[in-house]
Amino acid sequence: MARHANKVAGGLSLLAARRQGRSICHFAREFDCRATDTWVVRAVYETLQDELGAYRAGFPLSAGDRLVADLFIDHEDLDLAIVPGIAHRSLRSLENLEQNPRHGQVVTVGDLVRFFQAQPQVDSPNGLLCTPANG
Repeated sequence: MARHANKVAGGLSLLAARRQGRSICHFAREFDCRATDTWVVRAVYETLQDELGAYRAGFPLSAGDRLVADLFIDHEDLDLAIVPGIAHRSLRSLENLEQNPRHGQVVTVGDLVRFFQAQPQVDSPNGLLCTPANG
């Protein structure tokens, strides 16, 4: 277990060193903002930041990063934590995932953005209308 953690931390550190100075702005520019919901872009970025934060805070993501091979994210974490987190943040449905044209084709961070872009929007994380806190 410790060896795996060291491998992950080392791999992420090498990747991050090559991308010093990159931020969410650089990541967002990798997508066509007229064709992609910027809330989805932000949700994917922030959720992956939360996931990678244990190894490397502020990791400079790229759309071409492979979730498993480059970022060392396992399928269980993807299914149980990352996908629900992105859906919650982007107000995208988790219903009928298998009907998504990108189902089974998510390899990179960019694929994850495009997958959620293809999911229907919901009114709130629980599918209920949000009410303002002050009234």
